[in-house]
Amino acid sequence: MEIKLFKLTPDPLFCRFIKGPQTGQGIIKMRPTYQTQKDLENEAEVIGQLAEHYKSESTKLKDYFPLDYAFVRDKRIVSLAEVKCRNYSSSQIDSFGGLIISAHKMLYAKQYHDAFLLPFVLALRLTDGIFVFVVKAVDPFPKFPLVVGGRTDRNDPQDIEPCCLISMDHFKKLGDTNA
Repeated sequence: MEIKLFKLTPDPLFCRFIKGPQTGQGIIKMRPTYQTQKDLENEAEVIGQLAEHYKSESTKLKDYFPLDYAFVRDKRIVSLAEVKCRNYSSSQIDSFGGLIISAHKMLYAKQYHDAFLLPFVLALRLTDGIFVFVVKAVDPFPKFPLVVGGRTDRNDPQDIEPCCLISMDHFKKLGDTNA
């Protein structure tokens, strides 16, 4: 998909700007979207359970926004959330050193947390349950080790990026106390 560009600075994480030879204008080449309808359904199932657990409504955020959902009460955003669904168990994720997640996503979560005192929920559906990592509004946002990560099975070099490695020790199983 190509879009004509007029005095717009594109986000380099999502597109590539190609400058035209004479005018200085150019086009944006959008990255392919790998998210499937099934992925969206899986996310919606998880977020529905979380909304019920946290006694709030959920709103899917726009495409290409770094985070997936907002939890809402009385028309006010009370938390932001990211949902990951993996076909691994929690012990397998632990054996990998933790969950690998885009540092870009975590940076946005931290910025919203710090600027608006918004809690952040990272939900992880695994084969042995739903696990949540919650950063409350009053808590400092934790720092995580950075690694180079991303998908390699799609042969897309744009999938490789700095990632945070989040230990399963940060997660609580949904349904357990304090989750």
